[in-house]
Amino acid sequence: MSTKNTSYNKVSEEQLLSYINGKLSAEEQYVIEQALENDPFLYDAIEGLSDMKNKENIALLTNQINLQLAKQINLKPKNKPIKFQQFSWYIAVFLVLIIAVLAWYVLHLMR
Repeated sequence: MSTKNTSYNKVSEEQLLSYINGKLSAEEQYVIEQALENDPFLYDAIEGLSDMKNKENIALLTNQINLQLAKQINLKPKNKPIKFQQFSWYIAVFLVLIIAVLAWYVLHLMR
């Protein structure tokens, strides 16, 4: 699993685009191909980008996608979950009250 993360981190977007456009030296291509063998996600990315007809627009398209993703991430409402500690205090107080009422009831019946 660690090879997936490290191989992807070693390959930059510029290197991917140069690889797709055939602008890398044989040594640089070898490095990319080694990363592709170790990272199925990276392999899928290369395969998808290679299938595009107009390769000159890949950089523009990836920038647009990145901007759109950034907007979507920032626009998502951040729901604040109830803190477990605060919620557990409510449960504890409720249980103590129930126990107190039951104890009073049992003591009242015993008289």
